[in-house]
Amino acid sequence: MHGLIAWFTRNGVAANLLMVSIVMAGMLALAPARLPSASPVDRPQVCKAQGDRRARVALLSGCAQQVLRPGINDSTIRLLARHGVDVVVSAGAACC
Repeated sequence: MHGLIAWFTRNGVAANLLMVSIVMAGMLALAPARLPSASPVDRPQVCKAQGDRRARVALLSGCAQQVLRPGINDSTIRLLARHGVDVVVSAGAACC
């Protein structure tokens, strides 16, 4: 057993494992304590452009932005609609 520990230490494996655990601890510290409730814009629908329609796009609501920044889809749809873009929130879109 001591020989295995010595091998890990000599070959830098122990330092790499320590670095990975530190990085993972930092990432876990950034995770929200609880998941936010679903936004109404994350369900399948068509959000109409304000004024004349200039374009039409699909929005894949994904999973990361719903947890990391719950308002990102809302903000994206509002911005696009203000600029004359219909936004289609697609049904059945899975995680990236």
